[in-house]
Amino acid sequence: MRLLVAIPANNRLLLHLAVVAIAYGFGPFAMAKPVDVELTDGDIVTGEVDTQTDGERLWLRREEAGVVLCSGYPWDEVQAIDRGQNRLVGTAIRKAIDELKTPTKSVLEIVPVTPPDASDSTPTNLPLAAARPRIESLHIEAQLARWGRGTANDGLRVFVFPLSADGQLVPVRGQLDLSLFAEITNARGGEYTVLRPEFREVENTSELVRMSDFANGPAVYQLPFRRFHPDADFDIAPGAVVHARLGIPGQGVFEASADCVPTRNFSPIRDQLQLYQGQRFFTNEHVYLRPQLTR
Repeated sequence: MRLLVAIPANNRLLLHLAVVAIAYGFGPFAMAKPVDVELTDGDIVTGEVDTQTDGERLWLRREEAGVVLCSGYPWDEVQAIDRGQNRLVGTAIRKAIDELKTPTKSVLEIVPVTPPDASDSTPTNLPLAAARPRIESLHIEAQLARWGRGTANDGLRVFVFPLSADGQLVPVRGQLDLSLFAEITNARGGEYTVLRPEFREVENTSELVRMSDFANGPAVYQLPFRRFHPDADFDIAPGAVVHARLGIPGQGVFEASADCVPTRNFSPIRDQLQLYQGQRFFTNEHVYLRPQLTR
């Protein structure tokens, strides 16, 4: 079996999940070459150009351990494609796209099968369930985090716990979708006060989940602030909700949410700075943030 996952690119496409049963074919396969794609919003995504790329979307593919992750990007959001020392822009992308397309590998090409070692004393007739418990639920935790060199937070660090029936952490592989939901008010008050706040998704991201991600405990992923920054967009309420969807081949989709996730660090002095100077950082901290959120 091979899992083919088509995911939204920052909410650009609707999410659809399909499990495709295929025969283990061994036909000729062109060596896939990953490319770097620069999007109009500044993001850089990497993958192999898939054959389902058409006149509407560019499809990028990542493959690992029998899991194929495909992301589709509308052409009007594709700025450039870098392949080694060649950079393609504008009409040059469309002219060269057929040369970049490569078909999805068979499962045996993604995961080479090695014959068992006769000297291996590990029993081979144990049921799979005895080796790895089934997932019964999902638990997540989220906290503000910095992973860059600056003073300001870069986003949220999300801890993912797939759990068995007895609460045991179980390593899995699959597809993780993270969303950040926030309350949007109006921090200026007075005549600008909005009587009814708005509640909506303000950030999202998707990650390919690997077994190795759980080597030191729960898997940890980043949910970066890309569309806004709570230390500049003061209309974002100080608490938010992180929602996770984890698709696991052969087991289904599991969901969980983390409530009361802070969007800003608790700091009375920064609250005062925001109130009297309209910013949350001192000049010597060299933090230059601009409001990005649109209502």
